Amino acid sequence: MFDSWHGCLTVVPKVAERHGQDSLRQPQIAALLRLLAQFASHVTEDVTVVMPTGTGKTETMMASICAFPIRRPLILVPSVSLREQTTEKFRSLGILRELGAIRKSTQNPVVTVLEGGIRNDSEYELISLSNVVISTPQSINNCDLAYRTKLFADCTHLFVDEAHHVRARTWDAIKKEFEGRPVVQFTATPFRYDRKKVGGRIIYNYPMSLAQESGVFRKIRFESVYEISDERGDREIARIAVETLRKDLDEGFDHILMARCGSKKRADAIFKLYEDRYSDLNPVCIYSGIPGRSKKDEAIRNKQHRIVVCVNMLGEGFDLPELKVCALHDIHKSLPI
Repeated sequence: MFDSWHGCLTVVPKVAERHGQDSLRQPQIAALLRLLAQFASHVTEDVTVVMPTGTGKTETMMASICAFPIRRPLILVPSVSLREQTTEKFRSLGILRELGAIRKSTQNPVVTVLEGGIRNDSEYELISLSNVVISTPQSINNCDLAYRTKLFADCTHLFVDEAHHVRARTWDAIKKEFEGRPVVQFTATPFRYDRKKVGGRIIYNYPMSLAQESGVFRKIRFESVYEISDERGDREIARIAVETLRKDLDEGFDHILMARCGSKKRADAIFKLYEDRYSDLNPVCIYSGIPGRSKKDEAIRNKQHRIVVCVNMLGEGFDLPELKVCALHDIHKSLPI
């Protein structure tokens, strides 16, 4: 399999200009070329790629791993849902082959998903047979120390997705294990939520302003609701959001509504509101710790639910372009998010 990756990259900067959407986007190509130059230099400093959410960070990561090629990278992601999403893309190489970014003869990698830790030789054998290992920091910390140490030694590169988490203690401990080896951080922002820098030399930064100019991000139509009581306000927010969703569906758009709440208790109450009034749209409620979360995530991606009630957002990197209508029953402390 690994041999098929040598020389597999077919994309060049002019391809995107000539074929538009039937290729990697221009920021993906620019970031990819910067990464390949970094790998070829054999400099082992930490580097960071800044690309706004929705511009294709995962595809850029996959293309760089196949094109160099990299023998056994460890991919770190912050959540279970993002781990499943990233695994699915790596196992099929996403849309790289469809977009002509790699040759059709390029074989898919053998991917190991680290879920509950490694506790015996049989489990570790899967790692030794893998081309790509994908995990969350929590799963790695669940490994027995000997196997965790062996895992770090056997992986050639560390890729960190949503890298603004990297200063957190569990992330930072793993990153330190790769001192002297290449570490690549992907993030939508070079700052964490506490405004500290992510770290690592920024080798590519695709600004939000340019993403807007190029049409990657469109204008948001915002409609405010003012009611004296919270209960009436929630009903009115739901009514306007559902009207918008139904209008989009009638016009042929495959859209989904997300209702954002600030706590699990609020989510349960808001879910009941949607379930009582708009059951034909099959509302679903999801948040951390709720039973059957993985199955619910899968059902959402399969468009079995047109209304998704959640706490905060669906999780960083959750890839579902059909989420086009957002009902903010509890706004975030920072509205721009």
